[in-house]
Amino acid sequence: MSTINSANVQVGQSNTPANNITLSTSAGGDLVVSKGSSGALTEITRITNAGLIDASKVSFTPAGGIAATNVQAAIAEVGTDLSSSSGSSLIGYLPSGTGAVATTVQQQLRNMQAWNLLAKDAPYYAMGLGTGDDTAAINAALTAAWLSTYKKTVLVPAGEYILTAPLVVPVGVSLIGEGRGFINTSYGYLSGTVFRKNHNGNAISVTGSGGNNDIAGMLQGFCVVSNAATYATGAGVFIDGVQQAIVRDVTVSRCGGDSFVFGSTATANFTTYVTATNCYANTAGTGKAFAVNSKWARLKQCISDGGAYGFYLGAAAQEGLYEDIHCELVTNTGIYLTGAGRNKFVKPYVNITSAGSYGIYCANVSGTYYNRFDEAHILASNTAGQVAFYNVGNQNIFNKLVSSTIETFDTGYQDTGSYNSALGNSFYNVKFPMVMNAAFSTLKENTTQNTVAAGGTWAINHVGGTTGNWTDNNLDGSNANGLINPGATGVIGNFSGIRARNNAGFVSRNGGQTASITTGSTVSHGLAGSPASGGVVFVSPFTSGITNTPNINGITSTVFAINWTGTVNCQFQWVANLACDF
Repeated sequence: MSTINSANVQVGQSNTPANNITLSTSAGGDLVVSKGSSGALTEITRITNAGLIDASKVSFTPAGGIAATNVQAAIAEVGTDLSSSSGSSLIGYLPSGTGAVATTVQQQLRNMQAWNLLAKDAPYYAMGLGTGDDTAAINAALTAAWLSTYKKTVLVPAGEYILTAPLVVPVGVSLIGEGRGFINTSYGYLSGTVFRKNHNGNAISVTGSGGNNDIAGMLQGFCVVSNAATYATGAGVFIDGVQQAIVRDVTVSRCGGDSFVFGSTATANFTTYVTATNCYANTAGTGKAFAVNSKWARLKQCISDGGAYGFYLGAAAQEGLYEDIHCELVTNTGIYLTGAGRNKFVKPYVNITSAGSYGIYCANVSGTYYNRFDEAHILASNTAGQVAFYNVGNQNIFNKLVSSTIETFDTGYQDTGSYNSALGNSFYNVKFPMVMNAAFSTLKENTTQNTVAAGGTWAINHVGGTTGNWTDNNLDGSNANGLINPGATGVIGNFSGIRARNNAGFVSRNGGQTASITTGSTVSHGLAGSPASGGVVFVSPFTSGITNTPNINGITSTVFAINWTGTVNCQFQWVANLACDF
């Protein structure tokens, strides 16, 4: 191959020089074909340099639905086809994932359109500019989704949507935003989908009849904000009378009422299987962050910030699971159970600061039973009246606090119920780690530390109750008064395996043999409190001559008396137990 330039290139030779063929280029770029010897060339033909090639003069063989016969027409035909209403059907699309089936862009868009309505599209025209009222537009889209056979999801793009009345989400319809939004008034920016509640009703309402067919849709990816000072009532998200509602990545901030309501006590509608994940409540005033009256509720990684109550479980909140929930800055109670039963809490975190507030409170209401709290972390400021965990009243039964940490409280674990248990918990810097007035309670393998620094008086302050089991506890008795305050009398329980530190004078069981004494004589029992009557002090005559069973009376904090009839002088073997009812 030769590069043709201004120099001649001889491409054909003959024995006769006059028959030679030569190619050359002219100064204008033409290709010249000449004949003859090098000194006597005669131009035969010339291909003129006309610049760009004329595509209309380049032939094209019709194929694949293109009818044009030259390149220029074929290109024009493709452009016309792609810009037509069916043009997206000509572009291929392969979804991601193993085994995905190839389709077209048109089909993929139609698949998406078949399931979703866009609130900003015609005929709804929600604006999301933070100025005009978008309530009617979004509600119209929600109603259209409910009436549609397939389009059951309303998509609300990022923006600030003003609401002057509730958004009513019908049963089976999902409301999806573009990320749970945020408004920073200090810096003047907004992200995600934000609904501004400018009214006293609920911002988002999902309400059914409580029937088995009322299956709710999903609420996901948006924020509800309000001004509690101006709009003092109304929840952020209200769900009632439905099954299988799902709430994900939703924030409610500064609503005057409760932030999230899952099941209402105001109606007889039955709410079940509500699932809330990664939701955040910044609650104002006396509201509840998460008010739950749903059976089989599942809350995971939900955060309560402010308000009167963090997680408030009513009587219908049965058999729920609450994992990694977080609660702080409440004015009353972090986790409050009233009639709620058989719920399990895994790794809840509660931090309270107000005087007289509670970390976890199990109310004296029928049905508050069989609740379990595992690996809880409960913190406070050691303000007067603060209680970390409180079982209240005889209707409060079979609740358990297990493997949990309680720090810097006035009172750690307080129990006036029945059959409740505190197992393997740590109490650090708690003034009164355990205050007991319970029946059939169990305290096992609990540890107290630093009670003296908290101003405490007893590791366990026993103020009443009957027949319990307190075993294998590791108690810090470095406080001024001792390990246990045996302030109650009655039936003895199992009081063994106590491991005490700095509590040398504490004795819970003692015994011995008397000298020869007369009836009515007193015996020093040597216990750290009054031994209980009714068979807790046992005596056995060591000599003969007694004609009746000895009578034990005159029990004080230091001595007891023995009375009998028969022989004037007698010796006895005796055993005395500390007066703790557990």
